Amino acid sequence: MKFVEVIARAGARERRVTKNPDGTLTVRTTRPPDKGQANRDIIAQVAEYLGIPKTSIQIVSGQTYFRKKLQID
Repeated sequence: MKFVEVIARAGARERRVTKNPDGTLTVRTTRPPDKGQANRDIIAQVAEYLGIPKTSIQIVSGQTYFRKKLQID
């Protein structure tokens, strides 16, 4: 089990994942933070970035906050 810290930017112009010098990931999504749309897209982007299935990732903290902690199984 591994944890990844994510800084989320919902409503961005483009979808992009960037690794920061401190080890966190900044994930920009075009989806709005409404009814979990942005969270689902963030999980999809991180899964693609890491080359793992989406089902291996879940948000363990920050469900409604821009700083999120993801658990990777």
